[in-house]
Amino acid sequence: MSELFALLGDPVIDPEEESFIIFSQDVPSQNLGFIDSQAAEVEISIGGRDLTIRQSRGLLTSDRKEGTTGAVWKVTPLFAEWIASPNFLSKHGFLGPDTVAIELGAGVSGIVALTLAPKVKKYIATDQGYVIRLLKHNIAENLPAINTRKPKSKKRTSQPTSESICSIETLELDWELNSVSSLPTQLGLRGEGAGLDLVIACDCIYNESLIEPLNNSFMFGKFLMRS
Repeated sequence: MSELFALLGDPVIDPEEESFIIFSQDVPSQNLGFIDSQAAEVEISIGGRDLTIRQSRGLLTSDRKEGTTGAVWKVTPLFAEWIASPNFLSKHGFLGPDTVAIELGAGVSGIVALTLAPKVKKYIATDQGYVIRLLKHNIAENLPAINTRKPKSKKRTSQPTSESICSIETLELDWELNSVSSLPTQLGLRGEGAGLDLVIACDCIYNESLIEPLNNSFMFGKFLMRS
């Protein structure tokens, strides 16, 4: 872990000054960072693959306290493109064909899972229960487009092959409220050599009240990490 921290460079000495520099830029009003929150579907191209992601206007406009994830954030495709491309994680052996990765707060799109799953051993996408159905739909609808084990069929099908779906799992998890003590059993992380290699959280912090539970989840992930 110390080797990974060294690759990230010098730590931030003054968080307040760093935050001021980052957030003092002008941000267009009425723009929360969505690609297009009004569209029922958005078309996204990542790494030469075309994805069609279904959104939920109902979730976005709901007043539920548990969350309102329902659209694709602009940063998600950018992060997915980066994490799946050659970077310092893959260069130094932290990310590769034997990696077991878990994503906290995957949202409805599954874009990071769809992009990174072909490059790792197993990818577990998690989110709250109200998100899982649409998350599964988007993964299933787009899996044929990322299946690299067989030639791409000219006819699009919504039924992915067992080969293409094997590396992606979905799991209901509210890391703010639910205990994560049962995760090892749910994920099948038992026995010698079992564990997580990578914990991903993209666009999960939009309120300071989420920092502590997210940190606790990361600490739990650290204990599950394979040495």
